[in-house]
Amino acid sequence: ATLLVSERFYAPFDDLPDDWGMREGGALDREAAIRDAHGNIELLVAGVSRTGTTSMKLVLGSLGFTTVHFKEMLDNHFEFFYAYLHGMLREPDMRRVFARWPAGTVLLDCPVPLMFQDLFASFPRAKVLLTTRLDETWLASYEKYYAATFLYRWTDRLDLLLVSYISRALRLHTLLRVLGVRGVRTTKPTLEQLPDLISLYRKTDELLYGSHVPNAFWPAKARHYQDLVRRTVPQDQLVEVDVSNGSIDLLISRLGVNGSGSPVEFPRAFRSKDVAAQSYQAHWLET
Repeated sequence: ATLLVSERFYAPFDDLPDDWGMREGGALDREAAIRDAHGNIELLVAGVSRTGTTSMKLVLGSLGFTTVHFKEMLDNHFEFFYAYLHGMLREPDMRRVFARWPAGTVLLDCPVPLMFQDLFASFPRAKVLLTTRLDETWLASYEKYYAATFLYRWTDRLDLLLVSYISRALRLHTLLRVLGVRGVRTTKPTLEQLPDLISLYRKTDELLYGSHVPNAFWPAKARHYQDLVRRTVPQDQLVEVDVSNGSIDLLISRLGVNGSGSPVEFPRAFRSKDVAAQSYQAHWLET
């Protein structure tokens, strides 16, 4: 009973929604944002997950961009992203949130579709790269990703979840860090935040597709979102690429960058057979 009471009063986050919101009287000035060139976010890769966003991260990294994919988002902005997805932020200040990243930064993967309208309003001169994929292969790929990811299903790792709740109740993570014990995860999300990480994983797909379990309705939801991007972004700022058929030379031309360090063709990164070893879940378990 003591453990249950203690866990109930556990506060999983150090930061509060106010840490990411507009300061008083600081509503977004879109005209000022437009005058401010790109800001530090130069490119939004607006494709949904499993449309080659990891391959695009490798290509853009080779072209000199700083890339913020799902792993970098959770390692650096976990608490913000959780609060955003769970409706805890009334007026998020995206420029404030991403101020730490240098000029020439690219945001990729599911955080971009989930926050697209707020991101594009805050960085209205950024180019938008929309990655796409055929419906049938995309859904099949997502189903394999879902099957390999226990973070969607808390029942798959009851052992870890039990340890997480016990650690929350006893504040073990804080204690071990204070004692300087080696091997304790220093970046968030920590083991004690596992229930929140599971909630975030499920929320990413529930908000985009209406369910965290892939089904036959998902492709239509994805197309609806893609049409929103096409309607929102001026044609001279929008670059659309099907990574399975796209040309790197054409991409480089449309982005207006020096392509001397780029690969000859799109790398086939994070294929379905690689999910178990290369996913964020694997990264989190290792660290």
